[in-house]
Amino acid sequence: MKKTIAILGFGTTGRACYQALKDSYKIYIYDGKADISEDLKLTQDRYGEVDYAIKSPGIHPDQEVIRQLEALKIPIYSDLEVFQKLLDKKIYTIAVTGTNGKTTTSMAIHHILSEAGKRVFLAGNIGRGVFDLMGLLQDGDYLVLECSSFQLKYIQDFHPNIAILTNISQDHLDWHHTVEDYQASKKKITKNQNPGDLCLVNRDDPVSYQTPSLARRECVSIRQEADAYIKDGQMIIHGQVLGPTSNFQLVGDHNMSNLAFALLAAEEVGISLGDAFNYGASFKSVDHRLQFVAKINGVDYYNDSKGTNPDSTDVALASFPGNISLIAGGYDKGSSFLPLLKKYKGKISHLIVMGQTKDRWIREAQEVGLESIHPVASMEEAVKKAKDLTKKGVVLLSPACASWGAYQNYEQRGRDFMDQVKKLEGD
Repeated sequence: MKKTIAILGFGTTGRACYQALKDSYKIYIYDGKADISEDLKLTQDRYGEVDYAIKSPGIHPDQEVIRQLEALKIPIYSDLEVFQKLLDKKIYTIAVTGTNGKTTTSMAIHHILSEAGKRVFLAGNIGRGVFDLMGLLQDGDYLVLECSSFQLKYIQDFHPNIAILTNISQDHLDWHHTVEDYQASKKKITKNQNPGDLCLVNRDDPVSYQTPSLARRECVSIRQEADAYIKDGQMIIHGQVLGPTSNFQLVGDHNMSNLAFALLAAEEVGISLGDAFNYGASFKSVDHRLQFVAKINGVDYYNDSKGTNPDSTDVALASFPGNISLIAGGYDKGSSFLPLLKKYKGKISHLIVMGQTKDRWIREAQEVGLESIHPVASMEEAVKKAKDLTKKGVVLLSPACASWGAYQNYEQRGRDFMDQVKKLEGD
């Protein structure tokens, strides 16, 4: 008899799950927005039929459907967990998580392995559901997974060969409610590792550095000696000076850390450090992450729409010497901007704020004594205001907030910013 699976959420993750599993399992679907036929809908009278549920990241753990399934002791897993349980191929899994840097690190690993001739796939929290790969993977393939806290919270036996924690700070408190729950979810990436695996952590970040793992541990640092570190502008790994970081196309210390993680992962799968360094030098910046857009009247415009929390915006602001017109604001995830504003008050010449968090930005910016504060109603208005205010330096979109509400995702927000900047070029 076929097992019955409930798919909770019918976006990218849920649809990939459904397409991969519909022929082998009885499927019910829960989604408050999607148009689902009655025979597929997960209704309350069908809960008792469910063997387990696959929860999409977009389904909040406080939703009533989650509470009721948990009350019935029906297991709820993320797609990462179920995918690995059902996959009948022997593959090598590299899992990456972190508050910031996980997308760049995942994409850099994928790039380096591809350049080295490996059959490697990229999926997870990066826009491609892992179940999309079910029919593509072969024995011996490599799989790079960007893992969100939403996914890791609902794993049980998920086991990566390499686990990478780029850093762990405060984020998504609207979803996790407590910092402890958020951090615990991230740390679960190492939960099932064994001594034959590798765990890569950030020596400069105490939370990720202290994450327990039975795996062999190696560290990355941009401030002190470690397995991989930066000194005098040189990338050094296991005592070997590989070359200057200026060879890379990315900017900022945080990106050097991301690339160091990628080089250690590449070495672990048999790519020489010299080759990995050369392949890494051809890796270009991730879209919407400190992405150069244009130079207009001597002012550089950068799209950092992927800066969806204060820590991410912190590393963006740290990448420039000063004279920054910062465009910020968006969906309220419960974070304070006060530490960020205190730290970079001397760098931020103008603050342009929008979205749900606009009033908090204004209040906290006034508290630190920032004088040039400008609320706006749209991205078009924000970019025009930035042009009028900025005579030198940088215009930086780095919202420190999620995009939900005004935009579907940070990509759409970033594209809107770039479109508005392109309009300025035509003025």
